Amino acid sequence: MDKKRIFFGILMIVFFFVLLPGLFNESKNDGGLKGAIYLEEPKIKPENEGKVVIISGKADIVENAYDNEMGLHFKYPVVFRRKEIRKEKRVDDKVEIKWELAPEGYTKFFGIIKLGDFKISNEFLKRLSNSGKNLDKKDFNPNELKNLPSGFHVDTPIFEFYVTNGNSIGDIRMRYSSVHDGPLIMTLAGIQKNGVLEYSDKISYSSFEKKVTYKEMVKKGESSTFLTFGFMLLIALIGLALLISGIRGSKK
Repeated sequence: MDKKRIFFGILMIVFFFVLLPGLFNESKNDGGLKGAIYLEEPKIKPENEGKVVIISGKADIVENAYDNEMGLHFKYPVVFRRKEIRKEKRVDDKVEIKWELAPEGYTKFFGIIKLGDFKISNEFLKRLSNSGKNLDKKDFNPNELKNLPSGFHVDTPIFEFYVTNGNSIGDIRMRYSSVHDGPLIMTLAGIQKNGVLEYSDKISYSSFEKKVTYKEMVKKGESSTFLTFGFMLLIALIGLALLISGIRGSKK
């Protein structure tokens, strides 16, 4: 036990000192925004190709999300689908038939969004806050609901809306929700590439659902760096405590 504590203590301390230089190198101190170009207007310029740019404003929906499996168009840029399956389950010697999450579970469908000249990468859309709503019948095209794939129909229990193929064991039902409802005001930091603003995991805070200045974005990046440092320091202190405890235990 003492040897294990010594080993893990040393490992945690080494982990801290190995990662420390990378955490505080110059490119990380500003959240990955060193040299970023803040565009007053979100226009694509050839000289910015491959560089980090920051754009801000109201995003426009060019093409709405679409579920090609069910043939359903939505009037929202991002739609979330929950798929459930009807299953038989034995609980305390009783057989219950319930709806449970299907193996494929959740699916997101993306439309096409532009902010100024920039098409926005789906990686940004994946990070939108879930401030939408559950969709009901009025959110769908009536003709598409009449022409669902064979065997599927609409089911509307109280205050709910599903697309389903039945209520027997093995049947499935699907419920839809919009991920974002209302105007999309965004500030995004990413890489300009072939007309697209691409997401970069090297930028600590790259997406805000409001207008944000360059200084505010950098400040967020710096706070992220210090939070990470605090977590790493905690690991190092735990490692030191394990090391001291292990050494003392081995002397007894």
